[in-house]
This record gives sequence, C-alpha cells and structure tokens, in this order.
Amino acid sequence: MRLFFSGLAASVPIASGYVPVAITFGLIVRSGGLSVLDAGLASVIVFAGAAQFLAAQMFLSGAGVIQIVVSGWLLNLRHLLMSSVVADHLDRRTSLPVRSVLAFGITDEVFGVAGRKAAAGEPIHPAFLAGLELGAYLAWVSGTVVGAVAGNVLPPSVRDAMGMALYALFAALLAGLIRDAAAGSRRRKMVFSALTAGGLNWLLRGVFGMDAGLAFPLAMVAAAVVFSGRDAGERTQ
Repeated sequence: MRLFFSGLAASVPIASGYVPVAITFGLIVRSGGLSVLDAGLASVIVFAGAAQFLAAQMFLSGAGVIQIVVSGWLLNLRHLLMSSVVADHLDRRTSLPVRSVLAFGITDEVFGVAGRKAAAGEPIHPAFLAGLELGAYLAWVSGTVVGAVAGNVLPPSVRDAMGMALYALFAALLAGLIRDAAAGSRRRKMVFSALTAGGLNWLLRGVFGMDAGLAFPLAMVAAAVVFSGRDAGERTQ
C-alpha cells in the first residue's frame, strides 16, 4: 500500500493540470446539446483528453462515426510506444491481466512520471503505477462532470475563456519542444512535424474546404511521413 499511496501522491501535479482541461471538455459537450451522462461516460470509458476533444468537436460539426474513430485512433497511436516502454520496466512478476488494466491508464503525463523511473533504470512497481494512474483518472473524470454540470450555470464569457484551456495546454507543450529543439535533431523533427501538420490542416480545411474528419488525419500522417526519416548526421543503431 505504501507504493500505491506514493504513486497517488505523485499524481497530484498531473491532477491539478487535468481538472481545468476536463472542466472545459465537460462545458464543450454540454454546449453541443449532449447530456451530463454523455460527458461523464466519455471520460470514464475513453480517458484520452486530446482524442475526446477531437471526437467532441467532430461530432458537433457533423462528422461521421468512421471519421471520428479513425482520427482518434491515429491521434492515440503514440500510446503504443509509451505503453511498450512502461511494460519493459514494469515488475516482471506483474500478471497479464494487471498489465492490461494498467495500460488503460497510460497518458502523456503519466508516462512522463513513470518514464523518469524507466530512464533511471528503476523497475516500475504496479502498485505505484496504479496509484499514479488512479489519481489522474479521478481528476479527469470528476473535472468532466463538474464542467458538464456547470455548463448551464457559468456565464458565457467564462465558458468561452475556459474553452482556450486545451489550446493553451498544447501550446505549452509545443513551446517546451521549441525551447529544447537545440538538444538534438529528433526534437527539431518533432517541432517541424507539429508545425507542418498544423499548417496542412489549416490549408486543407480553410483553403480547400475539406471536412475536419478527413483533413486532420491526412495532415497528421503527411507530416509524420515527411519527418520520419533519419537525419544524415544520426548514428546508425
């Protein structure tokens, strides 16, 4: 139990960042005419912030189910890599069912904390990871419900302001990559890939009038393909 509560304590910084963004998600879902139950179940079942925002916006704009599913799948492909890294450093005695449950709770921020242990060569105890994930999960679900319930209470100006939270979060993540871009070619690739994908998405939607459900995955895949090659200066492993 000590390791579980240690993980729960480590989740506090993540939870403090999740709550305002989750509230925004709840507000967006309610503004589109969906119910509190719809918003709550989305976070309970999916638990993938960016993918949930994408799905909500696409649903409200009239995108089809297949477009929403494919776009969300592409957006979350990075979780395969993150989960594999965590799995390699998870205590070897951890059973497959437990690993499967823990895989559900892997997010970018959870991986950031668990990845520090992996980078230091330390094994990740399943109890610690469970506490870390549970704290983040409860913060995200509770924030969503609060936002959905408050959707009809908060004044429009406040709802509009909180709608910028997700954009601010990803802008902060991108700003950190830009700041550290000088550290190596891989980070420069990440920055250029993100900027290229954003530019292509704007071009396809704003200039060619393409539907968001098609423009987004096309822009993301195109940017990933362009910047997926190795630089000439990179060492061959």
